[in-house]
Amino acid sequence: MLPPGQTEQGTSKLGPKTCSVSLEAFLQKKRSQGGLDSKGRFTLDLGRASELLSALSQTDDYHCFLKLVQLAHRLGADTCSFRVGVGQMSCSFEAPPREEFEDWGAVLEGVTSYYESPPSPALRDLRAALLGGTRLGPLVSWKRQSNRSVNILEIESSGRVHTRTDSRREEDRETVLWTYTVKLSSPWRFWEMGSRLEKLKNLLGGKCLFSAVLLTVNGDEIPRADLFILNSHLREFHSTQFNAAIGAMQNLKSKVAPSCIVLHPCRKGFGIIGPDPKLYSRHREVYLWTQGLQQNNTYRPDTSEAPAWMFLLEGEVRPPQQPLVCDAVVALNIHGPGNQDRLRIKVVRGGVLILEAQILDDNFEAFRGCSVLLDDDELTTDLSGLKLVESEELLNKLNHLKDLVDKGHEHFGVGEHYLHWA
Repeated sequence: MLPPGQTEQGTSKLGPKTCSVSLEAFLQKKRSQGGLDSKGRFTLDLGRASELLSALSQTDDYHCFLKLVQLAHRLGADTCSFRVGVGQMSCSFEAPPREEFEDWGAVLEGVTSYYESPPSPALRDLRAALLGGTRLGPLVSWKRQSNRSVNILEIESSGRVHTRTDSRREEDRETVLWTYTVKLSSPWRFWEMGSRLEKLKNLLGGKCLFSAVLLTVNGDEIPRADLFILNSHLREFHSTQFNAAIGAMQNLKSKVAPSCIVLHPCRKGFGIIGPDPKLYSRHREVYLWTQGLQQNNTYRPDTSEAPAWMFLLEGEVRPPQQPLVCDAVVALNIHGPGNQDRLRIKVVRGGVLILEAQILDDNFEAFRGCSVLLDDDELTTDLSGLKLVESEELLNKLNHLKDLVDKGHEHFGVGEHYLHWA
């Protein structure tokens, strides 16, 4: 039984409900195909969805939550909250209204049809999240609450689909609240909640460390990466100390700060903990680490607040904020270890890391000693949208970053005369 004011096929006990033409057309299409039962339900063609399911299952059992992170980025959310309970797992976020989701019939057509790809990236992410959730439990639901209506979509693991609309409105709501819920199999196994919680935190912490959207799991924030991650492959001898456990002296290695980091801030991209401008002094267009300017300097930058000897802001320059939202970051190792290493890249889409690789192409000699972090929404991925396919397109896009590399070298030449290297 539905709550008061709800109905399954677009009418309301509170009075006639006005439905979009496409919603009526969508239901009529299902009815004419013999796929709509007396309760307004229909069944997905999971055979057609098998290829997408296969691509999704190659990533992780919880891949559906990564698609929700990407969706939250596309829709412009600030915060995305995950909850792990005894019998269910859920995700919710608020975002500005999007016209493409106002037509509920078109949304249903996009997320339940597997004959062709949905027309928008957001619908593709939503479809993958809904389909992926059917692997975790017997029922997946998606609710969209706006100041116009409440739309609900439920998909059973068998492929059975149920949709309904609530005529009640929240007139004062300026944003749209999205809620995704998976009812888990065997909810009575309450002892599994801890392992589910740990698994989700590990997945988001490993794949979404560049999220511009604040992610929380049961109230705990998922930490964001700082700029030292671009040099995570480098360690430098620092000192030795006696290790009592093995009865011998042991070498200690420390993080290696890039010579220069070029940041390209923008309004939409990935999020990363940027440098603290208070720890840097500006010389022309480059920011130099203040401690390194002292004649008797014996230190090296080695904190998330001071991650490089110098940095440069390009693009839409504005007062740095945390996290810093960028579409590209280039770390240059010119002074010190790693200056002859091949180009290393990390590519992020919708806050999710989709590629981590080293480029061995000889055409990228100018990128020696560089590590690049790049936001992308155009390059070819597999069907899941969670794994980038290495291609000529990628190499061409990387070539466009050469201007940032050249500027990094140019400004390093200016700043190195003022610094005293430890």
